[in-house]
Amino acid sequence: MIYRLKGQIEIIVKSNPCFYKVRGVQLGKNDGFVTDYPTGEKLIWMLNQLKKQPASIHDIKIQFDSNLYDTISKISVVEINPKNKGIFLNCELISGYHTKLSIYPAKIQIDISCTFNPIVYDNQGAIFLIVLLTNLQNFLISLGKDQVQIPDFRQWIITHYHFGKDGKEEWNGESFHITIADAFDGLTRYYGKIMPNGKKIPRGEQICTPKIKISDELEKMFSLDISTNFVN
Repeated sequence: MIYRLKGQIEIIVKSNPCFYKVRGVQLGKNDGFVTDYPTGEKLIWMLNQLKKQPASIHDIKIQFDSNLYDTISKISVVEINPKNKGIFLNCELISGYHTKLSIYPAKIQIDISCTFNPIVYDNQGAIFLIVLLTNLQNFLISLGKDQVQIPDFRQWIITHYHFGKDGKEEWNGESFHITIADAFDGLTRYYGKIMPNGKKIPRGEQICTPKIKISDELEKMFSLDISTNFVN
């Protein structure tokens, strides 16, 4: 659509994404601003808050091959999505770590939504992740009534997570969301995160897509191998 209208529109801010306006139309005096003022002061304050905090991960996505679908799809009370044939279940085996299970004919996807309780990227965090995934593995085995072979969780593939840091001091200013592309190791975001208690804290994060076995990710956590400049 933008290409078709290239004769009638023009770029006013060249970024990702770009900002356009209709040719010949005069915008307001603040049309050049992408973020609210003063972005620089917010960013410096945030960086100082985040620098000494431990790195952590949240919004974790995992997938692996399984034939669990063949067993539970035959249960009368189980609902099957008519569009993609998926079976969607929710569980919270550890409080604060809500998990969505998407079960497809040949694959299972696990989404661990723990944005308010990120898992610290260190030895203790690795042990906690082992406990959490062991519980999930046992839960899936119980769904299959011990008739389905669920692979060991260490062989599951971690495909996505948000890697970042949370500040400890509350942010009392206006809401903000700053995105910096290619400045570090990809897309980096800084924003104010509102917690369940209403407190707003600064958060910096990267979206990571490792696509490696859980065993490899655990090894990195145990050895504190944080291969990103973001944490510095």
